[in-house]
Parts: sequence; C-alpha cells; structure tokens
Amino acid sequence: MPVQKTMPVPDALLAACLILLAALLAASAPAFAAPASGSDPIASLQQFFKGQEGKSSAPAIDFEVVGGFADITTGSKDSSGRYFLAASHITRLSGDIYRLDLAFSKKMEQDIMDFSPAYYFTENRSYYFWYNNGDRIVIKVGASQAAIPIARKEITRVDIQSMDTYSVDRQKLFKDLTFTDGNTAISLQIRFK
Repeated sequence: MPVQKTMPVPDALLAACLILLAALLAASAPAFAAPASGSDPIASLQQFFKGQEGKSSAPAIDFEVVGGFADITTGSKDSSGRYFLAASHITRLSGDIYRLDLAFSKKMEQDIMDFSPAYYFTENRSYYFWYNNGDRIVIKVGASQAAIPIARKEITRVDIQSMDTYSVDRQKLFKDLTFTDGNTAISLQIRFK
C-alpha cells in the first residue's frame, strides 16, 4: 500500500496566496463599482447641495441618459479628442442626490491599414448631481455647481378630426446637458420618461 506524504504549507505562503487572489478579484471588478472610501460621503454632499429648495423627493428619477460625448484633452495627440459615451449608470445615494457614472471610449486612429484588432482609449468619470424631477439639474463639478434649467419635459398635441372627435398625443422630449470639467467638455442627451 503506497504511503502519501503531505508537506505543510507555511502560513506566510498561504497568506501571500490569499492576498494575490484578492488583488486579482479586485482588478476584475466592473467599472462601475462602489466609490472608494476617500470619495465624498453623503453628509458632505447634502451640505454641498444645501439650499436646493423643492418638493419632496420623487420615488424614481424621470429621465435616462441615451447618448453623449466628451471632448477630452490629454498630454498625447493620439488619446486627445472626442470620446463617445459607451455606458452610463445612475445610482440614487439619498433623497434627491444621485451619482452619474459615465464610461467614454475613443478608437485609436491608425496611419496604416492592418488586420489587428482595434484599440480603444477609455475614460471613466463620475459626477454627483441633485435633481427632484423638477425644473433644474444641479451637477457638482469639482468645488462648483453647474445648474442646468429644464424648460419642458413633454409636448401635448391635439389633433382634431371632426367637430366631435379629437385625439391628444403627449410626446416626451429630449434635453441636452452640457458642462465643463477642467479641460473636458461633456455633452449628454437625456430623454424624459
């Protein structure tokens, strides 16, 4: 009967393997993970947006981001330029305060034609904003605020077919949001629900 020999694993080696495994799992986390512990806590965001009067908080936000782009200036000629919105996600933090996570990408232009896969530059940005389904969106850009007014969310059309019949059509509108963050100009298009 063969005898199996086991070799004890030192605690330091086991700890090093666990740390390596945790680092690999953290590196493969999605781009829109929770913000780091050094980001703005909710209390400081409430203080920042203090003075934004309005009605009580809405149960759900009444718009979605449907497109956009960012003109980003970097130190390199290849990576500077117009980045298109690849993904967006809105997270409610508390009451009327939200975090908007944006992922932009730009295809690297090549001088020669080859059959290698395309390379994309990516840029992820997060912005906090205040909105209560009212008449303005207030975005936190650094230490300042960018207030974007909203005039109309829908239009109503009445089509009269005859003296007795008519139809009412309500159409939700799109709104362009434009603001700057340092050397970056961001333009987003939202659609009201």
